[in-house]
Amino acid sequence: MVTAALGDPDQWQAQVIPLTAEALARKCTAIAAYQSQVSTFFSDTADLEAKVGGYATQVGGERLWQPHR
Repeated sequence: MVTAALGDPDQWQAQVIPLTAEALARKCTAIAAYQSQVSTFFSDTADLEAKVGGYATQVGGERLWQPHR
């Protein structure tokens, strides 16, 4: 289904954009503004911050996917 929408996965490349602590906090605040996001994907805002922060640490920031040029 994803392949049908996006095409060949080899045609995409990831770019990692480092996030400052302030940027990560703002991202968490933005996600938390949508209560349905918190209740659907996280147990509470502390869980949201832990999971989003953990992912950012694991990846090295924010992963942005772009088509190869």
